[in-house]
Parts: sequence; structure tokens; C-alpha cells
Amino acid sequence: MFLSNFLSNLTLSRGNAFIWDSKIKNLKIITHFRFIDLDLLIGIERQKKTIYDNTINFAEGNFTNNALLWGSRGNGKSSLIKSVFNEINKKNKNLKLIQLNKNNIFDIEIIYEKYANLKNYNFIIFIDDLSFEKIDSDYKIIKSTLDGSIQNQPKNIVLYVTSNRRHLMPRDMIENERSSAIHTDESVEEKISLSDRFGLWIGFHNLSQDDFISLLQYAKAKNITIIPQLSFPSHARASIVSMDVRRNRLIALGDDEGAEMYALSDPNDNSVYQSAQLYNDNTINICMESSYRFFDKVVAEVAAMYQKANVRLKQFSIGADELPYGVWEGSPRCINFATGTANDVDLESLYNDALLRLKSSIEKHGAVMSGWEDFLLVHSKNSQSETKLKDERFDYNVIPYSWNNTWGGGREDMVYKLANAGFKTVMSNSSAFYFDMANDNDMDAFGLNWSGYVDYFDTWAIDPQDIFANRALNRKHNITSDYILKTTKLKPNKQDNLIGIQSQLWTETVTSETILDQMLLPNLIVFAERAWAKKPYWISDQSSAQEHKMTKYWNQFLNVMGKRTLPVINNLFPDFYHDLPKPGGIIKNDSLFVRSPFPGMRVHYTLDGSTPSPSSKAYHHPISVNPDNVVVLRSFDNQLKGGKSITVLRE
Repeated sequence: MFLSNFLSNLTLSRGNAFIWDSKIKNLKIITHFRFIDLDLLIGIERQKKTIYDNTINFAEGNFTNNALLWGSRGNGKSSLIKSVFNEINKKNKNLKLIQLNKNNIFDIEIIYEKYANLKNYNFIIFIDDLSFEKIDSDYKIIKSTLDGSIQNQPKNIVLYVTSNRRHLMPRDMIENERSSAIHTDESVEEKISLSDRFGLWIGFHNLSQDDFISLLQYAKAKNITIIPQLSFPSHARASIVSMDVRRNRLIALGDDEGAEMYALSDPNDNSVYQSAQLYNDNTINICMESSYRFFDKVVAEVAAMYQKANVRLKQFSIGADELPYGVWEGSPRCINFATGTANDVDLESLYNDALLRLKSSIEKHGAVMSGWEDFLLVHSKNSQSETKLKDERFDYNVIPYSWNNTWGGGREDMVYKLANAGFKTVMSNSSAFYFDMANDNDMDAFGLNWSGYVDYFDTWAIDPQDIFANRALNRKHNITSDYILKTTKLKPNKQDNLIGIQSQLWTETVTSETILDQMLLPNLIVFAERAWAKKPYWISDQSSAQEHKMTKYWNQFLNVMGKRTLPVINNLFPDFYHDLPKPGGIIKNDSLFVRSPFPGMRVHYTLDGSTPSPSSKAYHHPISVNPDNVVVLRSFDNQLKGGKSITVLRE
């Protein structure tokens, strides 16, 4: 017991934040603790004060509540816990944070037994994103812990939990139980009683108007422009469902007129369609006046918040991408709206009229309408393959964002068609600027690949004014000279219409802050180089010497990023976990040759098949290996953070 306590105290004295390692049943020091300065968390002042006061009381040895922070994803729950801990830990080093993975929840008993009443230390046990699909042993262990049945609630341990569910259980489970149980009250009570065990329930809700105004003012001070978007008519399921709920509520109250005031769907619509994401109910009906009342009201309220914040509303995006084929065809409202029959309703014309109305609504508030390129293209049966600009362009005072340009897909030049036609256009290429795309075909790589693999070189090597100018990129993506001849070029006198480039990071595959970090950096650094640097000198050279010049320039960039830029970021933000590309290795004639993708990164190796650690041997020059060696490589940065490992195969 003495030895165990000694080792525990030794570990605790060396760090402030820890993660529980379920394999070794012990703590591991978090050497690069990620947090946001408490002052930067805006819009959650009440929540901030509540959890700060509770934590201060705990650090000072006073009565403290276990806390459940619940609400929608992305509202700052876990960030607040870590930021408050960091702020208080600056003055009180006896306060420690232990992060427990929700998959290892059974180990909470071990943690309590190990650290309860440990002299001189107070522990916050932090469990992120906790929820249960059913009442099982995991659920009961947490409930038992909060009840104090394992032991009396230790004075030096407090439990902080985040969840997107107020009762930690799916709503439908509780509702189903309420409808089917013999003893309804008892059954439901069992399911919601866990959340009742927390002394503090701290809700995180969508931003209020005051919160958004504060956000606008903060962004203005940082020279950041916030562009609001209301998806209309496509990708609008959230709006449709919320207005359906409103309609049904008012109908139940006998207010039929009020029910239809902001309705977005035709109850009798039997149109058959499916969105790219497999929804069949995500498109607003453009043949209802209530849809435009809804849009006008939202735009007006958004504009009012900008005015109150003393921030100019420059752009308002309608999204309008990926409009499914088949929408509105079975809507009686559309037939009546057009005063025709099902066979002669021109839905394309109706849609153009709808866009004009939306544009007019936005311009009333001094803003320009923007959206994805789709709304300027003829709507086809395949919503992903529009290539023809509409004859009715209403005017040029709209801003399209051109995104759908997969290599070899026939749309790489769409951004130039739009710019040549007179539109102020933003290049948002999915094939180079979508950071939710995986950067290689590794099965463990984060991201998607519907637009190919987007690696650093693709982002860096593109010339926005001539996407086919780089011979190496063309060869990499199998783009032939005959293919290029058929594409549209950006006219010299229209270059000013290409007003910028934009990167995107969609979050379908982002399940943690670490993954977000790795998908964001160094991608964003590479993108910034292309967005803000002068046009590379080698681009204009269309001879065979281009690739040689480009390679030299690319190596210079990698050296600067690997040896200077990323180390600076690591020193300023040591908790930021940027991506570390896998090193390259080859075994030739029983010698191991290794190349680091980022100069300045250290490559460590093992010969027994184990994952290299910072204490493993570092590679400096070719080494001899035996036939029975299993060589594993791994990159490390200047903070000794490691990337993914790779096993080297023999030729």
C-alpha cells in the first residue's frame, strides 16, 4: 500500500491533467493539454460562472456538486470544463483532472478506490459525451457511484460529465416506456433518475440573439466576416420539421390560419425524390407564400442583429445546392400556384422566380445573395452533374461558390464559366480544398473520398486561375491534353471576377477535437499559402522544366513548414494536435531507407513490430536490418507528439 501511494503521488506531482489508461489501470500524464482561454468562451456566461464557482469551491475544500453539462454538440461543454480547470489550476496545483473514456466507465470504481481521500489532492473526473442506449451495467455503475454506494462520496473527488441528452437516455426510449409500461411512473423514473443524481444540471442551448450579437462584435474586432446562411430550398430539413411542429401545435389549438403562416411543406405533396444524403423530406416547397414569409422573417431578424452589433451585413447565403430531381412534381400547391395542370407546370421557371424573390428579400437589407454554384445551373435529372448555365441569370449581382469539381468529372472549369459570364465567383473546389476528404487511401485515415484524396500537394500545387496549368497534377489525376482542350479557360479580362478561394471542413467524420485538429492543420497552412502568396513563378513555365522547378519550390515550402511554422505553432499552442503524416520507408539490400514528409520531423523506429515511442531509436541514416526484423516507423514533432505508425515491407 505504501509503495502504491508513493507511485501515485509521484505521478500526480509531475502533471496536472491525466487520462486514465484502462490497459495498465493507471494514469498517464497529458503532456499537451488542450484548452481555450476562459475569456474566449463567449455566449455562455451563466454556465461559465456556475461551473467556475463550483470548481473554486471544490479546489478550496468546500462543498461541491457533481455536474452534468448537457446540450447540443459544439456549444462549448467540454471546452468549458477544461478551460475552468486550467484557470484554477494556475493558482491551485493540487487540483487535478482525470479524463475517463466513456468506453472504460467500469474503471471508475478503481479510480475512486485509488484516489479517494488521497492527501493533498482534489480530483475532477471528466467523462465526455456520455449517453446510454439502454439501462445496462455501465448505466448502473455511474448511478451507483453518484449514490455513494461504492463508498461515501469522497470529499476530494467530483464528477463532471458532458452529454447531448439531458437524461443521458434517448428520448424515444423514455417515451416508448411511458406508453408501454404497466407501472409507468416507476419505469420512467428508473430511466431519468441518473441525471437527478447530479447536483448541477447545466444546459447549453443554441445561441440567443444577444449571444450572436456578441459573437459578431468579437469577429469584427478580429477582422473576421461572418456570413449567415439559411438553406433554401434544399438541405432544409431542420427548418421544415420545426415549422411542421409549429403547424401541428397551432392546428391542435384551433388556429388554422396561424398554423399556415410559416409552413414550408405541402401536406398533400406526393413527390418522389431523394437527396444526395438519402433524404426525401429536406426541400422547402417554393409554391407556398408561407415559405417566403418564413424566409423574409429570418433574413429580417438576422439583419436586425447585424445592425444592433454595428456590423455590416455584406452577404447572405441561401446554400441551394444539390436540389434533388423530382421535387414539387407531386405537389397540389405547385399546380394551383402555377394555375395549370400537373402536365404543364414549368417547375424550372417557378424555381427561377423563387430565386428572384429570395434575392430581392436579401437586397432589402443591403446584402448580396450568395450560394453554391448549383442555383445558377440548369436543373437536371442527376443533381450532381449540372454543367449548363441558366439562360435566365436574373442579373450578375450574386456570388456563386463553385465546389463540385472532382478531377476528370467534367466540371473543373465551372468556376471559369461563371466568372466569364460576369459573376463574382469563389473557387471552393472539393478536389483540393475540402479538408473532410482523407489525404490517402489508408483505411485508418480520417475523412471521406467521394472527391478523391485531398493531400497537401494537391492544395498547394493548384493555380486557381488555371487549374490545368500544373503538368504534375494533370499526370497525377490522369488528365490528358485532349481533355484539357475541351475545357473553358478563364478569360484575361475576367480574372477580377474570381474573387477568392475558400476551404471547407464538413464534420460528418469529425468525432473529437483531436480529429478536428488533424484535419485542420497543416491543411490550412498549405491552403493559406495558395490563397495569399503570389502566383508561383514556375506555373508559367509549360516546358518539361516546370516539374523540376516546382519540386524545388515545394521542398522549400515543406522545409519552412516542418522546421519553422509547425514548431512555432507547437510552442504557442502545445495542446493542438496537428496532423503528422506517416514517414516513407523502404528496405533494399537489407538496408532501411527512411524519408520524412516534413523536414524537421523526427522519425523513430522499432525492429520488433511494436509501435515506436519517443524513447525508441531515431533514424538518422540507413541502417542494416535482418530478414526476421519487423520494421515500424513513426513521425514525432518537436513536442514529441506522434503520428500514425507504418510497417515497412520488403521489396
